[in-house]
Amino acid sequence: MDMSINKLYNYLVTEFFCALFLCVAFALAGYLNFIPNGWLAGKENVNTAFIINTVVILFDFFAIWIMVKLFYVKIQKCNKMDNYENAAKIYHNWSIIRLIFATVAIVMSVMIYYLTLEDLGIYAAAILIIIEFIYCLPSKEKINSYVNVPKNINS
Repeated sequence: MDMSINKLYNYLVTEFFCALFLCVAFALAGYLNFIPNGWLAGKENVNTAFIINTVVILFDFFAIWIMVKLFYVKIQKCNKMDNYENAAKIYHNWSIIRLIFATVAIVMSVMIYYLTLEDLGIYAAAILIIIEFIYCLPSKEKINSYVNVPKNINS
């Protein structure tokens, strides 16, 4: 299957905005009380809320590490490949994995915020994830540099 840079870019843009819509819809669901606000808040659930917040923050930082380090290591293989179609497929697959990690981390952060109503570390982790989420959408030039498409094939 011929996967040109324009096709790959269009797929990535569509997937990015679908994930963004999912994150915004989940935040809106929490705002409109579809997620029970403060369900884990209160003096009887302090330890549970602390443990859940800690787990979500650790997951967020793990997701950032996966999105940055592992994505970079795997994409370096694309630079060494001669077949640009396989390189484009690898780039697309790892972009999807990175986007899934970012979306899950944002949704978990939003859900735990609404369940516990504690914003001590969730805001910091959510801001870092959102910044990393923005970097999930590459430009066409960046895709070209990773995939090494010959100039006459890119259409």
